[in-house]
Amino acid sequence: MQPKYYGAAAQYNKPAGFSSGGGVGGKKIAMLAGLILFVIIIIVGGLSLVTSLSKGPQDDFVALAARTSNLQALLEKQKPTIKNADLKKLNAEATTLLITNSNDLSEQASKLFGVAEIPETVTEAQGMGDAEEALEKAKLSGTFDRVYITTVTDKVNGTFDLAKKMSDAVSSQDAKAVLEQTMANLVLINDQLSKIQL
Repeated sequence: MQPKYYGAAAQYNKPAGFSSGGGVGGKKIAMLAGLILFVIIIIVGGLSLVTSLSKGPQDDFVALAARTSNLQALLEKQKPTIKNADLKKLNAEATTLLITNSNDLSEQASKLFGVAEIPETVTEAQGMGDAEEALEKAKLSGTFDRVYITTVTDKVNGTFDLAKKMSDAVSSQDAKAVLEQTMANLVLINDQLSKIQL
């Protein structure tokens, strides 16, 4: 049976990690480096998340301003073709309301997100080309006023939905007030459209 050594010689047989020398220090440095790396990853990930969340509302808010402006321009353009007197009156009132809403939304986009001018690409993306096409066909078929009501109602509903989404997303009280007024005007326009008798 081999004798056991408990003296000084036994100390040299211990694994390097358990010595009082560089092994423990190396582990501490590795753990500290890992912890620092983990914290950096968390910070970078958090900043990326905040940036992506703030960009979503910005894009949608600017899109809403562009869509409202395009809807107003659509109504303005179709004014000469409307035959029904009540519909003519409603078109004029709705155009005025949408001009105010569009200006207010653009102002809020500038205040909240620093967007001084709505990009042309956004204006084009929020265009009313399909509505204009439907109304052009309606002119030829003699059903313009009826198609105008259904087409504008559809566009107003889509604009309302985006305004509602933005109202839930922004925290600025001024922006919320503008969005609430925009939604109220859109509801009023649709309500009046539904009452037109042709």
